[in-house]
Amino acid sequence: MVSAKTKFTLTELIMAITIIAMLMALVIGGSTVVTKKVRESKCRAQIAQLETAMAVYQSEFGYYPQAGGAAIDISEDFVKGKSDGAWKHGLQKMSANSEAKYLLNLTSLEFDGGNCVDAYGHPYRYRCDSGGVNWPSVDLWSKGPDGVSGNDDDITNWERN
Repeated sequence: MVSAKTKFTLTELIMAITIIAMLMALVIGGSTVVTKKVRESKCRAQIAQLETAMAVYQSEFGYYPQAGGAAIDISEDFVKGKSDGAWKHGLQKMSANSEAKYLLNLTSLEFDGGNCVDAYGHPYRYRCDSGGVNWPSVDLWSKGPDGVSGNDDDITNWERN
């Protein structure tokens, strides 16, 4: 015979299920915040890498990679270089006798569809002209989680007000 003391009442079961559900909601909600912070940190680190690479490029060639006076998506050609054309040198193709090329470690960058993409899958943006925020340096930014440039969730290499 089973004694009454070993059985759970319906109220006790409902309370236990409710507590477990509340704990699961806290864990899932907390992981969303952590994921957001990790993606933002990854974007900031990659922007810092790109900014350093562009400074090395400027030191080597005397100018920053040209963007034609407008903001552009950073393409794979822009980073890795092409055999000819506007991105002949690329950020990783310094001259053969330059030690600067050994300073660049852009292996953590990810590419999709020919573009250098951020942690959200959107292309990084680049601008180098007198209308930029960081002039005479470069402006680099991620469009953030919403993929729209110019709003508060953008991740930039400049201080925002």
